[in-house]
Amino acid sequence: MKPEGIEGCVSVTEQEIIYAELNLHHATENLQRNGKSCQSEGFSSSSEKLLAGILGIICLVLISLVVSVIIITCKQNLERFSYKTGAE
Repeated sequence: MKPEGIEGCVSVTEQEIIYAELNLHHATENLQRNGKSCQSEGFSSSSEKLLAGILGIICLVLISLVVSVIIITCKQNLERFSYKTGAE
């Protein structure tokens, strides 16, 4: 014997799933009718692609600078530490 509330919850969940599937199906049909696809939502012009490329290169340069500073700082701290422990 099942509790009364469980059956109602299951049927509501199934209805929600079917509703979501139908909405997705209708949305893809509408996109196909309009001649659009999900891939066309990307960059619309070459200037945007150029800007994205330049920003990507700037990010890589900044990341490499941060890593270089961290490595140099660690080496200097290691040299100071080894000098202090060797002098005593």
